[in-house]
Amino acid sequence: MKKSILLATALSFFFVACSESSTGPYAPLRATEGVLQLPLVSTTSNGEQYRLVGATFVITGMEDRIITDTSADTLVVPLLAGTYSIRLEGDWHLERLGPTSATVVAATLISPNPMAFSITARATQDVRFLFKVPAEGTATVGITVDEGGWITGTLDFTYLFPGPSGSEFSPLLDQQVPFTISFETATFSRDYWDGLTVETEGVTVQFGGPYSEVLHARVAPTLTGGTARFQLARTDSNEIFFTNLNMWNDDNPLYGLSVYGGTPFWGRLDHERIPVRQPFTFAESYFSLHSSSSGFIEGTAEGNGVP
Repeated sequence: MKKSILLATALSFFFVACSESSTGPYAPLRATEGVLQLPLVSTTSNGEQYRLVGATFVITGMEDRIITDTSADTLVVPLLAGTYSIRLEGDWHLERLGPTSATVVAATLISPNPMAFSITARATQDVRFLFKVPAEGTATVGITVDEGGWITGTLDFTYLFPGPSGSEFSPLLDQQVPFTISFETATFSRDYWDGLTVETEGVTVQFGGPYSEVLHARVAPTLTGGTARFQLARTDSNEIFFTNLNMWNDDNPLYGLSVYGGTPFWGRLDHERIPVRQPFTFAESYFSLHSSSSGFIEGTAEGNGVP
């Protein structure tokens, strides 16, 4: 039985190189220029609105920008084509907008910060920061607000097959890269031997660190929209560990990500000694990022999550 996860709400603010406003296109002034559009208001499917307030955006790359005036509903930033990094700074907070007033809500930024992206001349590039805020009741899942879980952490790339000369993963070797996996809904199943199994729908995958063609332009877009499956298993001594994460996209099976062997921790079990849904951590886990066309790269992973 599928259930909406009521642990948290993910609020996504999209940064789209697209138009000057919601009513007309933006004409680049330079032939090699694109446009980064930053909407600061997000509306849920049931009509609730959230605004990001007090943010400072620091953009570095082919051109550098510091944006401190976030009073408009949408910001527009023209940029030369190239690779960039955008960092969310400042004393920011989220507000839920009401008919006559706004209410500050608790929020956690789960996206890697800074985020890397690229701008192509006269083309559209989407980038978004993901926030989690407390869920309320059974609000309808929307396109920018969901009631889902997440996994965040760091991948340490240490082993490559085949060798550096034959793999698109070569630039990742010896790098440490932050990552985020976010999902809206999941199905939970309990088994005495395997523990709690979580099967998600519609994951969003993001990587931090410097811009990487293979991670930011290939792997993340391919895995986003796919499925993830993982477990909270139990040891013989009744400790709990996160393991057996497998992530893929049936519509585009070129890339896959697997994580195994999380570090045990003391957590909550039900009356049958099966782990219940709860926040978890993992460290010194083994991971493999694989491609059906160019081998795989492996290493260790650490992080935390909420199912």
